[in-house]
Amino acid sequence: MLGEISIRNVVLIERLDLHLGAGLSALTGETGAGKSILLDALGMAIGARSDKKLVRTGEEKAVCSVMFNPPKNHPVYEILNQAEIDFDPDEGLLLRRVIKATGGSKAFLNDMPISAGLLSKIGLSLIEVHGQHDGRGLMDNSMHRQLLDNFAGNNEILAQCKQAWDKLSQAQEDWQNLQKQYENAVETREFLNHALSELDSLAPKEGEDAQLAQSRKLLQASESVIEALKTAAQALGDDTEYQSRLAQALAGLERVKSKLETTQSPAVMALKNANTAMERALIELDEANSAISEAAHLFAYEPDELDRLEQRLFSLRAAGRKYGVSVDELAKKRGEFAAELDQIENIDDELAQAKANMQMAQADYDKIAEK
Repeated sequence: MLGEISIRNVVLIERLDLHLGAGLSALTGETGAGKSILLDALGMAIGARSDKKLVRTGEEKAVCSVMFNPPKNHPVYEILNQAEIDFDPDEGLLLRRVIKATGGSKAFLNDMPISAGLLSKIGLSLIEVHGQHDGRGLMDNSMHRQLLDNFAGNNEILAQCKQAWDKLSQAQEDWQNLQKQYENAVETREFLNHALSELDSLAPKEGEDAQLAQSRKLLQASESVIEALKTAAQALGDDTEYQSRLAQALAGLERVKSKLETTQSPAVMALKNANTAMERALIELDEANSAISEAAHLFAYEPDELDRLEQRLFSLRAAGRKYGVSVDELAKKRGEFAAELDQIENIDDELAQAKANMQMAQADYDKIAEK
């Protein structure tokens, strides 16, 4: 499984590329030959505690890379899955560690930066170092269960158990979230019922705000408009006074003009022009009176109509401020409240279903966990 070791500038070793074959490999030598440096470099590559003293004198950094080719069912792949690291089992795993002479280090997996903690976790799953004072994996309580499961061949059932646990955890989270919603549902339901009742009573319509504001403006001006129209009507004469006088004057001109119908002279032309002007004045006066009468009729309103309109307008605007929307959006807000209330009304069923799902997930997990 351990295929290659590449060392650069580690203590006395300037450069070393070591290729290992299958089976047992033995490195022998006298004391001081450098065997322990190889172990230090290997430990450095798999995440063991290392410091700048490993950097060869005069160099800027020390680098050690180790290539592993673990089998496809090796536990290291579960570690990579949990860390959300992409990998291809056919390509192997290249661990690399760089230590600077100024301090600090960097760790890499297949040339991708990773944390020193993750490098150590990966390394411990790949190599077990046994020595006079070194039994890291065997002495680490967190590794005991993994060693036992590996010996028992439990990888498949472990994956099933993890999947069952994930489903149980999600089911528990869903039930807890719904439980919190249920606890808040009473207060929320009261608010939504009140809001819906208020908005249903108002029955707001889109565009109503602008329409009411315009009508209010007209009604506020109606009193002064009606007074001005009354003054205008008085100026034109009450009870068709001026129409009667104009009609009499026009009749007199008509009689005089008829006697001189065949006579052609500047004076007669002036008389005809005067007659025409009088006819036009009578028509315009009649139209003015009609227009004033129609306007007065249209501007007339019930005494309490303005109060009713303002009460409606102010109620709509108050509701808009209360619910944080414009008057035109109140109808839409009412729909949102109704949908939310429907969801709350159905929360009992959802909570019961969530509880059933949780109990089912618990039973599945208990079954696979006991196995």
